Amino acid sequence: MQKKFIVKTLGASGHYGSVDEIEIGDKVVVDNGGLFVGSVCNIVKNDGSAELPMILRKASDEDLKTNEANAPRAKDALARTKDICRKHNKEMKLLGAQFSLGGEKILLAFSSENRVDFRDLVKELAGALKARVELKQVGLRDEAKIIGGLGPCGLPCCCSRIFDEPPFTSIKMAKTQSLSLSPHKINGLCGKIMCCVSYENDHYVQTLKEMPKMNQRVKTPDGHGFVCGHDCLRCRVNVKIPRGEGATEIKNYPLPDVKFEKEPTHFEESE
Repeated sequence: MQKKFIVKTLGASGHYGSVDEIEIGDKVVVDNGGLFVGSVCNIVKNDGSAELPMILRKASDEDLKTNEANAPRAKDALARTKDICRKHNKEMKLLGAQFSLGGEKILLAFSSENRVDFRDLVKELAGALKARVELKQVGLRDEAKIIGGLGPCGLPCCCSRIFDEPPFTSIKMAKTQSLSLSPHKINGLCGKIMCCVSYENDHYVQTLKEMPKMNQRVKTPDGHGFVCGHDCLRCRVNVKIPRGEGATEIKNYPLPDVKFEKEPTHFEESE
């Protein structure tokens, strides 16, 4: 079955097929209304439900040199575009520019909190930049994909590394994993819930089904107690064990060492 390659160019990623041996990280040439150099960021199974556009070729040394030679021109075009946007009072955050290999087309990516009508800009930009212009408005995750940066884990943010479409994340997932719900801690560079919240969610959901619930009475090798915490990644349970005269001890046990009682019962400090 033909593989499906996810190729990232400025402001977008798309699905392509190829007859060549392609690996993640390869530079390739694709047709996006002009010949553009992109990076293969993932390889997925192709279910054959749709006909894929083809990767034209692996980028040759000449393609890479041409793309690199276009970079200063793209940088200058980006600066000129910012000036023209200010003149038209357009609230646009320009993120990047990329010329096609032939230099006949330029792709400009931008973000904005509002929908932007840029039809009046295109003609002026085309005259100033001496190329066909495509303005592409991108979302917050795509903005992070273009700009890049480091996540709290110290690695490049997921948006800029591996994803075609970011995984679904939700506050419910964060609650399931007992994560802080503070936006400063749970949100990534894009301002949305971090992609990594979805990575271990299935494990948490399944493991919690097998564990006793909070405050449930359980039997341990050290006596009876009440569940006061879960360590889902290591499949261990924190148990509060009464020691008399109002004293308690909290111990951590592997899940197989904890025997469930039938009904959850709340711990009484006086017990």
